[in-house]
Amino acid sequence: MSSLAGQSALITGGGSGIGLACATQLARDGATVVLATLEDWNGVMGANLTGAFLTIKHSAVHLARSGGGAIVAISSIAAPRTHRYMTAYCVSKAGLEMLVQQAADELGSVGIRANAVRPSLVPTDISVGLTGSPDIVADYLDQMPLARLGTVDDIANSVRFLLGDESSWITGQCISTDGGHHLRRGPNLTPLMEMVMGADAHPH
Repeated sequence: MSSLAGQSALITGGGSGIGLACATQLARDGATVVLATLEDWNGVMGANLTGAFLTIKHSAVHLARSGGGAIVAISSIAAPRTHRYMTAYCVSKAGLEMLVQQAADELGSVGIRANAVRPSLVPTDISVGLTGSPDIVADYLDQMPLARLGTVDDIANSVRFLLGDESSWITGQCISTDGGHHLRRGPNLTPLMEMVMGADAHPH
């Protein structure tokens, strides 16, 4: 069969079954493959963006009636820095940061502040796929001037500051709590894809 090198393919439903088999075959034959798994996309958007929107929408009424308050969302270094293979997550967190800015602008007149905290890699149950790879951890650390992973307490301390009176004149901000990671590039996640997909992680 002829090589598909230099060709591009868009696969819908490429996360499993026939779609995934097609994507794997096309990538093996040299094509650049883009997966468009709508269910996965909607799931990430629902958890990271729509959920935050609904929380802000419904809590703002109560906060306004009580004289104001503070909202703090959890963003990610994936909002300002690309993470290859994590498009939906990056887009959802970038959208979350704009949502926070909009909320700050629209709700400030009723005494509500809205800010976000932007972590880099923090070991948690949900990040075990990343922290379980020494190569990925090393690459993250290379992108951090402070060269250490974060802790859940690092993030909680920033959240606490943004909720307290100490930050009463701060709104619409996203505080990078990331060891300086925002100063450099996003991580190289290729080793993770190689663990998941093997040789099929690379078009050839």
